Amino acid sequence: MSAEFTINDEIQVDLKEYEIHHPKTGRTFTLGSNEVELLKFFFKNPNQVITRQALIEQVWESKGIYVEDGSLMQTISLCRKALEDKAGLLIVTERGKGYRFSGRVVEGKVEVKLDETPEVVQVEEQEEQPKATPIKLIPITLVLIMSTVLSYLGFTYFEKVSVSKLVTTSHYLTCRITSDHIKYKELYNVTMYEYEDRNIIIDHTGKSLSFPNEFTGVECE
Repeated sequence: MSAEFTINDEIQVDLKEYEIHHPKTGRTFTLGSNEVELLKFFFKNPNQVITRQALIEQVWESKGIYVEDGSLMQTISLCRKALEDKAGLLIVTERGKGYRFSGRVVEGKVEVKLDETPEVVQVEEQEEQPKATPIKLIPITLVLIMSTVLSYLGFTYFEKVSVSKLVTTSHYLTCRITSDHIKYKELYNVTMYEYEDRNIIIDHTGKSLSFPNEFTGVECE
């Protein structure tokens, strides 16, 4: 019986050198004597269900060594690891019966075809479809500001306000109010609007103040 085998045209096994080589990944695993004996028996009996006791007798008891199922299970696990057979597709567990080696085994070292460079597939250019213009959502802050402005003007003048008359004049980091008649003294991240003869300042939280153009009690920077 040859000492070299190839499994499924991609795994090279050298029982004499106690090695399993995977040319596609370049990985090589070293086997122990128990693993070599187990694989040798599997290769002689491919696709046959072999009982646990038969495997134990072949690998251990034939040498005068008596073991329990745990030793067999450990050897099976090491063989699967070396074969990179985590899913148990090569060494198949037949519940209540034993194990079966399902791989296609060929004697000798067969040249393994390595994966070729993936073919580049060109995707045909599709006629560009006109893209729908996304609807720009109005930031909540802006809605809050406009609501504040309109409500403020409505209470101030009791007249219909045209939004087009609102003019944003400036943005400020801080506005300080020096008047003693206003409860808050500073506003932050402020936008100033001009409406006819009045100015309106609104901060990022919605606090607002309306005052005549000539009022000097507000300093913004």
